[in-house]
Amino acid sequence: MPQFALKWILTHEGVSTIIPGRKRPEQVEDNAKASQLPNLSHEVTSKVGEIYANYIKEHVHTRW
Repeated sequence: MPQFALKWILTHEGVSTIIPGRKRPEQVEDNAKASQLPNLSHEVTSKVGEIYANYIKEHVHTRW
């Protein structure tokens, strides 16, 4: 799931870099693999965007 989330973030036009957290070297490797995932379809991107807007955005969007 973390790789999918990172891939979704990378689909946003204004995003060029992600700095994810990590505790172990394996997590760094897993995070880097997100860029190798296939591009998300428009349908998937839209659905995840809806979930973000409805359930997550209000809790995190003010942090940047």
